[in-house]
Amino acid sequence: RINDYEADNKLMHEAQTKDFDLTKTYKVALFLPLYLSMNDTTGWGEHSGKIYGKSKNFVEFYAGAMLAFNTLKHQGLSFDVQVIDTKGDSLYISNYMRNHDMSDYNLFIGPAFSGELQIVGDYAWEHQINIVSPLSVKSSFIDHNPYAFQVCPTIDIQMKYVAEFLNQIDTKNYIVIHNGNTQEQDYISEFKRQLYSSIKSDNLDQVRYNEYYYFNTSGDILSSAFVKGRENIVIIPSTDRAFVTDVMGKLNGYSYEYNMTVFGQPRWERFESIDIDNFHNTNTHYLSNSYINYSKPEVVDFVRNYRNIFNTEPDRMAFQAYDITMFFCSALNKYGHDFRRYIMFHTAPLLQTEFNFVPYTDQGGYQNTSIYILDYAKDYTIKKIATYPLR
Repeated sequence: RINDYEADNKLMHEAQTKDFDLTKTYKVALFLPLYLSMNDTTGWGEHSGKIYGKSKNFVEFYAGAMLAFNTLKHQGLSFDVQVIDTKGDSLYISNYMRNHDMSDYNLFIGPAFSGELQIVGDYAWEHQINIVSPLSVKSSFIDHNPYAFQVCPTIDIQMKYVAEFLNQIDTKNYIVIHNGNTQEQDYISEFKRQLYSSIKSDNLDQVRYNEYYYFNTSGDILSSAFVKGRENIVIIPSTDRAFVTDVMGKLNGYSYEYNMTVFGQPRWERFESIDIDNFHNTNTHYLSNSYINYSKPEVVDFVRNYRNIFNTEPDRMAFQAYDITMFFCSALNKYGHDFRRYIMFHTAPLLQTEFNFVPYTDQGGYQNTSIYILDYAKDYTIKKIATYPLR
């Protein structure tokens, strides 16, 4: 351990003494499902002023990344950037990688979808190219590839912090509501494992824990799970819009009678079909690796520049792309192609994200372990109430 500490100190000192190299140009590729051919067809694209629906998020990502490259350019840093439309098609991207020599690239950002990510990730591993996954939460991407970086914390990291946060609450009644699919069962198993591993043995008798398959549970049975005078912690792992809309409507009715805190998923904030009152009345919390403070000067400048260039408002994907591009491209220029050795000590001016990259396994890549807990507060604001890991 002493040797590890000394090695870390040496790396940190090296990182602090390095500076940007304004004489070198690094090669970066963005792999995004832009569906350009769909936007060229009748009814989409420049003639109609509309964007094909599946393109929208990734056009925003592209725009945010371009603003980051523009910022880096003004700092004197140079990058040769190629944007590759994956078309959301694994077969297409497989053929593309087979027929194009990209072995001299320094950094791949994307692809977004797991099938394409696996193909490009294998190519990056073979040619020792750094690759960043902007959206995946599955650890399989980083478990064997030492050149891979995962921006979104894995499910086990998320559940670790949820359990850590919930164990700060004195009286606990856990109610898990699910719709029975396999992905939700994996989430629940990991949550339960992390929860019970973090509870002290002399506090186990204070914990009440029940799971409910929603479609096989009557309203009376579900309401009987709630306890007056205690904090009722409701865990809902679902990302199914119709299911969540139904459950949150019912929980909103219970919220006038019971104290509750609901833990949901980041995707819920995009569910426009859900009455926002249902989130605020039930004190809904969710994990996110992004939080935008619109009073922050850097955010104000970004929004202003985005409006001026693209004539629209930036969404969360644009902010995410800006942060990813700024962080990894500045690390690439500052430390060179082998920047992963110094990634734990690298900092950059970011807008909505905190990065805390640590090795996933001895043979694998790096995962971001930094995440926020956000709360739909009773005063109709969304507050950042915790940041993990605790500093």
